[in-house]
Amino acid sequence: MIETGKIYNEDCFTTMNKMIESNYQVNNIITQPPESVNFINLFVCFDKILKKNGIILISLIYNKDSPIRTYETIVNIEKHTNFKLADIITWIKSPVLPNNMNKNRVTRQHEEIYIFCRKDEFKTFKTNKKVVSFRETGQPNYSNLNNVIHAPLRDKRIKTFKHNVFSTDLVLELLNMYVKKSYIVYNPFSGTGTVYNACVIYKCKFIGSEISKEEVEYSRKRIINTRLKLRKEK
Repeated sequence: MIETGKIYNEDCFTTMNKMIESNYQVNNIITQPPESVNFINLFVCFDKILKKNGIILISLIYNKDSPIRTYETIVNIEKHTNFKLADIITWIKSPVLPNNMNKNRVTRQHEEIYIFCRKDEFKTFKTNKKVVSFRETGQPNYSNLNNVIHAPLRDKRIKTFKHNVFSTDLVLELLNMYVKKSYIVYNPFSGTGTVYNACVIYKCKFIGSEISKEEVEYSRKRIINTRLKLRKEK
């Protein structure tokens, strides 16, 4: 039985198979998979657990020795699954350490968040844009959503377990752009729990999976502390 608000200490495919068996679906997926994952199998499972017009917000780890891998991954996803690239958000990080140990590589200050939707939902997937006016023809004008987010590299005093991580500020911006309060967000690679920390602050629902027991326990404690802090601030 799958429960909302729970982080499962298991492989993501195990969790997703349980979701499929119980017909449990989510509205959005926000994640950063390891390079070693089989992206085709991953997206095939996503197709089964994602509600209609749901989207995937995914960070693909930059490989400094083979930068083209990111683009190869995107092409393979489009070629072999039911999903296509719908948009790209650029995350400008701060602070970043200068790359002074390499004589020909620039310092990377940005990262892309790739937005995927089902191919037949390219024109129907939802954002939080609002209608602000109408033209004489009846065509609505929508509020603006920028494709650049300025957010910290990571949260202060948060363990990273030597992984690349999101910052809560980044995830909050993504939630504001694409997630409604009633939605359920899934992260198949929970890591330190930043996505869920942001969901608690944003007041939407979440579910996750993470194979590392240590990181699951860390995430749970982090969520409890955030909830306690929010109650004190009321």
